[in-house]
Amino acid sequence: MARVRTSKRGAVLIPKSMREAVGLEPGQLVDVSVEGKDRILVTPIRLHPVGALYGILKGDGCGTVEDFLRDRRREGRSGRGM
Repeated sequence: MARVRTSKRGAVLIPKSMREAVGLEPGQLVDVSVEGKDRILVTPIRLHPVGALYGILKGDGCGTVEDFLRDRRREGRSGRGM
């Protein structure tokens, strides 16, 4: 347990040791809820592993699935095959 002070805007600084203990990263979303009459619970939101990776890879300009299928059909007609 740690004792911290709220700011004028209601912000609370979670001690570094506690952030590290639960793996809380800068900018990560948390759920905040009231439990009972005198507790506030802060719970880190864990992203789905695939969702966490969304957008990290940049496209190489290869196009859409439709483009891929169209190219495969063309290869089939031209006799090049795979």
